[in-house]
Amino acid sequence: MTAALQKHSPLYLQVRDRLIKRIEEGRVDPSGKLPSEHEICREFQVSRTTARLAVEELIEQGLVVRLPGKGSYVRDRQPASERPVLRTVGVITEIDVELHPSRATGCLMVIQGIRAAIEPLGGQIILMSAERQQKGAMPNVEWDGLILVSPPVSLQRRFKNATVPTVLIGSRHESVTLPSVALHTFQMAFEAVEYLVNLGHSRIAVLAGDLKNVGRRKLIQGYEAAFLKHTLSWSEEWKVEVGEEEEDIEPRVARLIDDGVTAFMVTGEFRISQVWDVLTGYGLQVPQDVSLFILEQDLSKLKWRPRYSGMYHDHAGLGRKAFELLSRVAKGEDMDGQVYIEIPVLREGETVGKCRGGMKK
Repeated sequence: MTAALQKHSPLYLQVRDRLIKRIEEGRVDPSGKLPSEHEICREFQVSRTTARLAVEELIEQGLVVRLPGKGSYVRDRQPASERPVLRTVGVITEIDVELHPSRATGCLMVIQGIRAAIEPLGGQIILMSAERQQKGAMPNVEWDGLILVSPPVSLQRRFKNATVPTVLIGSRHESVTLPSVALHTFQMAFEAVEYLVNLGHSRIAVLAGDLKNVGRRKLIQGYEAAFLKHTLSWSEEWKVEVGEEEEDIEPRVARLIDDGVTAFMVTGEFRISQVWDVLTGYGLQVPQDVSLFILEQDLSKLKWRPRYSGMYHDHAGLGRKAFELLSRVAKGEDMDGQVYIEIPVLREGETVGKCRGGMKK
């Protein structure tokens, strides 16, 4: 029998209200499972979109949780085996994403991935930067688990014997055995240089970021290994370390151009913009005059800039994988020392032509 709806308010809200009343009166399946979207469509004579919106409203209000592949359940009545072990997860980031959002694009995408994994299960995350945590500004909350995003070595060591399940995202120090999910930065840099060498480049610079970071040092190792494979020599001046506080890198990029560098490997959207400005200031076009290779960053803000190449990473996927790993640890699985590697994917922005060497202003 169908349930007639009125026309004076959005249909999905009416369906939502009917389902809320059913939940409050206990008129749901004994298991706590809601009708499927198909069943809602048939009962209320509405579209699949309307049914989906109604269920999403219940999820947003915290009345219902969605279990992938199993359906939607009234909160706290889902199968015991599926109830979340992790209701509150602390997420500590290397960079303060609130103070430096333009430099923390990767961290923000990781956080989105963690949220996407935990919120449908009725959980939440408590966000904090490593700097604030090290200063003792701890929130007054009991965590069921911790995810450390690109943590400095000191923080890794501090939590290596944590009493709550803990997982790292990023390169792990050799003295720490916590399970982690990491980008293969050595392989990433190696493949990037291989790609540029195959285009005919032999003078390739890399702006690697802060080399106090373990992952950045591995990136440099991959860069050097590719040069050695091709028996090419490199200048130490081409390996540019850029600290977080260093604002003006234009003079250093200009010196690289004057030294005949024909390709740049750059990490971070903020740095990419600076390099781009120097190249255009020299009247150089990408890729006709110089190649610009972008590493480990969200490129959505750069789509209007044609003809670059880069490694596109699924940072949100890293966040989801880290939460999955944390859940396994929380359930008592022995995951100590295991590392789950996310291999980078090489994609071209557009066909990149060979560049001329020895460019001068």
